[in-house]
Amino acid sequence: MRLDHLRQPPVRRILSRALATGRIAHAYLFAGEPGLGQEEAARAMAAALLCAEPDEGGACGRCPSCRKLAGGNHPDVLWMEPEGSSLKTSQVADLIRELRYRPVEGRVRCVLMAGADTMTMEAANRLLKTLEEPPSEAVLFLLAADEERLPETIRSRCQRVVFRPLPAADLARDLEDQGLASGDRAVWLARLARGNPGRARLLAEHAHLDDLSARVVDDLARMGQGDLPAALEAAEQWAALDPADLALALDLGERALVDAWLLAHGFSQDAAWPAADQGMEALAAAWGRTDPERVLTAFARPRRRLDARVAPWAARDVVFLERQQARR
Repeated sequence: MRLDHLRQPPVRRILSRALATGRIAHAYLFAGEPGLGQEEAARAMAAALLCAEPDEGGACGRCPSCRKLAGGNHPDVLWMEPEGSSLKTSQVADLIRELRYRPVEGRVRCVLMAGADTMTMEAANRLLKTLEEPPSEAVLFLLAADEERLPETIRSRCQRVVFRPLPAADLARDLEDQGLASGDRAVWLARLARGNPGRARLLAEHAHLDDLSARVVDDLARMGQGDLPAALEAAEQWAALDPADLALALDLGERALVDAWLLAHGFSQDAAWPAADQGMEALAAAWGRTDPERVLTAFARPRRRLDARVAPWAARDVVFLERQQARR
C-alpha cells in the first residue's frame, strides 16, 4: 500500500506533506471506526519511512525493505494488538524495552498499535512516559476506533488524524473497480456499509447476505401490519442467528425502514434493494407513513443491548417489541 492509494484525501494530504517536509511526528493517533483504512495508512507510512527509494507517493515497493515489510518480517516494524479484550501493561512494558534499541536496518523503528483505545489505564500510564520523552528513532501509530476512551494525556501527545466514511457514490465505484459488485448492488452495499470500505468488502463477500436481507424485509413487512404474534414468531426464528448476524440484521432492518420511507415518498432511485425489491414495496406500504425518527429510535435500545453483550435472545425480543411500539 502506497500513500497515494489511500482513499482518504485529507489523510493523504497530511501524511504526504509530513514526508515531503521531513516533519514526522513522534506519534500519530489514527482515529475512526474500523475499516476506514487506518491500518493501511500506518503500514504505508511505515513503508515510506523505511524505504530505500521513496517518492512523493510513498514507498517504492521494490527495495529489500519494502519486500520485507510486505512479507511481515521487517525487523524495524513492531505490530501490537490487544490480547483478549485489551492491550495489557505487559505488552506496553515489552514495547518500551524494545524501543531502547536502535533500528536494525532502517532510519527509524515503526510501532503499529492496533486497538490503542483498549489499553488499560495502567498500560496507558506506562506508554505516557514514552510519549513524554519519545525515542528519537521511533514513530508510533496508535489506531483507535473510539479515541475518547484514551486518556487526554495520551491524545494530546499525538498528532490526531481522523478517518471518515466515504461518500456512497465513491465507495460504490470502488466496489465496481474491485469487481465486488456492480450497478444497484454496489450502491446498495455502499449505503448499507455507511461509507465504510472494510465493512463493504465484508458485506460483498457475505455468503448469505441476500437471504438475510430478504428475510429481514419480509419480517418487518409482516410486523408493519400490526401482527404482534407474527413479530414474536419471527423473533423465535431469529434465535439461531449468532451475534454477528444479529448485528447485521439490525443494520439491514434500520436501512430497510429508512429506504421504505424514501420509497413511499417517491425517492425510488435512492431505495433500490436488489435482493428484495418486491418485499420493499410491501414494507413501504406498511411503514412508509411512520415517523422515521420514531423508527430509528426503536433500534437504539436493541443495539445497545447487543453491544453490551446481553444474551442475543433478549436483544432479539427487544428488537421486535420496540419496532411494534414504533409502528403504533
